[in-house]
Amino acid sequence: MTSRTLRVGPLSAVLDGVELRWICYNDCEVLRGIYGSVRDDAWRTIPPKVKTAEIQQTSDRIDVRFRGEHSAEGIGFGWRGHVALTASGIVQYRFHGVAHRAFARNRIGLCVLHPISLAGTPVTITSVSGNRRAATFPEEIDPGSPFLDIAMMRWANHQMVATLEFVGDAFETEDQRNWADASYKTFCTPLALPHPVTIAAGTRVAQGVTLRVKPINALTKRPRLARSRPASTDVVSFDLAATRPMPELGTCLAPGHERLTDAQVAALAELGFSSLRVVVDLSWRGWQDRLLAAASVASRVGSRLAVELVMDVGHVKLAEFVRLIGSLDTPPVHCLVFPADGYATSASDVEHLRETVNASGQSLLVGGGSRASFAELNRAALPLEMLDLIGCPIASLVHAVDDATAMENIEALAHVVRGCLRASNGRPVIVGPVTLRPRYNAYGLQRASLGPESDSDRLDPRQQAPFAATWTLAAVSELVTASAVILHEVSGPAGLLPEADDPTGRSAYAAVRLLTSARPGRLVEAVSPAGMAAFGLTDGAAIRGFVANLTDRTRALDLRLAGDDDARCSVSTVVGPYGWTSVELPGQ
Repeated sequence: MTSRTLRVGPLSAVLDGVELRWICYNDCEVLRGIYGSVRDDAWRTIPPKVKTAEIQQTSDRIDVRFRGEHSAEGIGFGWRGHVALTASGIVQYRFHGVAHRAFARNRIGLCVLHPISLAGTPVTITSVSGNRRAATFPEEIDPGSPFLDIAMMRWANHQMVATLEFVGDAFETEDQRNWADASYKTFCTPLALPHPVTIAAGTRVAQGVTLRVKPINALTKRPRLARSRPASTDVVSFDLAATRPMPELGTCLAPGHERLTDAQVAALAELGFSSLRVVVDLSWRGWQDRLLAAASVASRVGSRLAVELVMDVGHVKLAEFVRLIGSLDTPPVHCLVFPADGYATSASDVEHLRETVNASGQSLLVGGGSRASFAELNRAALPLEMLDLIGCPIASLVHAVDDATAMENIEALAHVVRGCLRASNGRPVIVGPVTLRPRYNAYGLQRASLGPESDSDRLDPRQQAPFAATWTLAAVSELVTASAVILHEVSGPAGLLPEADDPTGRSAYAAVRLLTSARPGRLVEAVSPAGMAAFGLTDGAAIRGFVANLTDRTRALDLRLAGDDDARCSVSTVVGPYGWTSVELPGQ
């Protein structure tokens, strides 16, 4: 089932499979989406296959009916969906399903996504029992569930009043910026209930969501990121009066891919990264050889070695690790430390590492945070007084993997960095590796591991395509307040190095090479239209501008310096769907 735009009266939305996306009232976004979901016992989303779809439209109403089937090993669930939009400003989504077999699940039913533009907006929550309470969409990333026991939500701005009603279950809201998603999510099956649970064959699930929107004043239209209609030419303005230091850039050796060929080493050296990170899990067989291989690569490419250290149970191998880093020609610039049985840094592990390092007569910067996502850092009681720096990885495709989601989630990255900066209390913040797909599923039933055995779960065909380059440049534009950014991995499923010749020069490797070749210099802030990301780098004489098109359509652009209203020094260019460009602009 291909996506289709639905319009009736002031309402518009895009039907994409079973998801109703970008629900707008007079082109102002009200909800990011509504969809039905099946999550297994490891929180994996089982994608549906749409069996049938029927769309009927009159002058004042649209009805869509379809069937979704979720099938995977040991899982079988089917449901009927009915979506209705009316010219009076009402959206209804109904979900009626049945389990075809018994299986363990964490959640089955409806989810609603709210845009993060609602941050700071007051909302009234009505509970299942009918009690009302005042709340606010959180501005800072909430580590838990800001709203619980929801039967109805009501919020307003100067343009409209929106009411959202839920039936069939109690709902609650989480802040998905914890996982670098640009949304809040209101979902069925409260997390406080036991999970996973086994749903018996023949069990029926029925839920519904109704959105009602009413205008307050004449609406100011706000274009959708990937669906807006452009003017003939968009202007991107680079402001030489607004510059900042560029964060240090580094990358990471993927576990199991620490040994590089001479050609790979030469290609990596071209990027001139400040640091090269290696993951050392003391429970792995052969971790010593991996560390030595990484140290050799770092030395050959001229990058400082950094270590992401995962302890073993009982810290049995810790003394050997400290002796080994002490024998290196160049010791690690820092070490991020994590427990054997978790994803957030503990005081015990930091204390053991510092004691062992001090006993050896060495010195080492020790960092911590999360090795899974910002969520774990945000929820942890970090031993901040014991840490020299903090950090966490970032991935844009934790909950959905389509192109539009990857690009619209760019908006959340600056929120994640601000969250890290608040948590750091002035300490340096290192974000990364920054990747399209997450490193592993930290919420499964077993401890997640990194290595070649998990490569197939992380493969993404866009990694070696221009799409990844566009996403990378856009990500950098939102991460500039971090002290350092670790981009992708060197090779493997999240690899920067090209797997084959790149005759077009549009890969992420090509984009990052342009980016690093423009340093040292200061980052120049840019003002760009909706659906674009831009920044520049300057050495004081000229500017190299970087522009990323986050939309699915071609954009005509006029790149100029701020204040150059006559466009005397402008450059005109065209950027294709999900494409990018880099141009030289003369300085003032």
